[in-house]
Amino acid sequence: MTLREEYRDKGFFSSCKVVDVHGHAGPFYGIFFPLADPSSMAEELERRHIALLMMCPHLTLFDSAVGNRAAVEIVRNHPERMRAYWGIIPEYARPEQDLREFERHPDVFVGFKMLAPYHMRTITDRRYAPFWEYANSMGLPVLAHTWGGSGQCGERQVEECARRYPNVRFILGHSLHSAWDEAVRIVRDYPNTYLDLCAVMDERGILEQFVSEGLEDRILFGTDFPWFGYPYYIGAVLDSGIGDSVCEKIFWRNACSLLAGLPANRRVEIL
Repeated sequence: MTLREEYRDKGFFSSCKVVDVHGHAGPFYGIFFPLADPSSMAEELERRHIALLMMCPHLTLFDSAVGNRAAVEIVRNHPERMRAYWGIIPEYARPEQDLREFERHPDVFVGFKMLAPYHMRTITDRRYAPFWEYANSMGLPVLAHTWGGSGQCGERQVEECARRYPNVRFILGHSLHSAWDEAVRIVRDYPNTYLDLCAVMDERGILEQFVSEGLEDRILFGTDFPWFGYPYYIGAVLDSGIGDSVCEKIFWRNACSLLAGLPANRRVEIL
C-alpha cells in the first residue's frame, strides 16, 4: 500500500511519522479557528498521528514575554507532541534575561522564531543579533518568516543571515514565497539552510521543483497549523507525485536529522 492509499483510507499514517516544524497555538484576532486552544490542537495531533508540532503561540506576536510563558505551559501540558520556538519581538527583547530564561527550559524550547515584518524590522536588525549569535554558538534552529521581494525578510536579508551565522539551522519560513528560484539557489549555496513547505503548497509545482533541483534532504514539512489543516497539507504533498521515499524524508526524516543536532538537553524523541 502506498502512503497516498493509506492516508486516503485512514486519514493518518501508521507506516510513516509526521513532524510539523511550523505551527502556532491559541486564538488570533479577526479569524475563527475550529482547533485553536492547545488541548483541541493536541487532540488533533493525536487523531492525525502527528508525532511532533514545533510551534510558537500567537501571543508572542504581540507580547513576547506573555507568549513565551504560554509556550512553557502548553509544552509542559503536552510534552509528547509539542515543542516551542522562543518568539522574539525586537522592541521588547532583553537578550541577557531572555536567553537565561530560554536556558531554563530545555525541555520546551528548540530554537527561536522571528516574524520581522510584523514588527517592521529586518531579520538583520541589531536587536535580533544576540539571538542569532547564541543560536550560532549552540547550533540551534531559527525559524524566520521569509517572503520573496520583502525588504525585511527577503532574498538579500536571508542570504546575509545564512552567511553570517553558518552554524544556525536556518529554516526559511515559507521558503521565500514566490522567489522560488532564489530560495533554491540560497539553499544550494548554504548547507545550514532549509526549505519550509508552509504556504508553499498554494502553488502547484513548487514542491516538485524543489525536489527536481536535488534538495529533497533539505525540505521540511510545515503547515502553520491551526491556520491550515493536516488533511489538506499532507494530501498536497502526497498528490505531488514525488514518490513515497521522498515524502517520508519531507514528513519526518529531514526534521529528525535537524533535531538530532540539538544540544543533548534539548533533543526530542520522535515516537
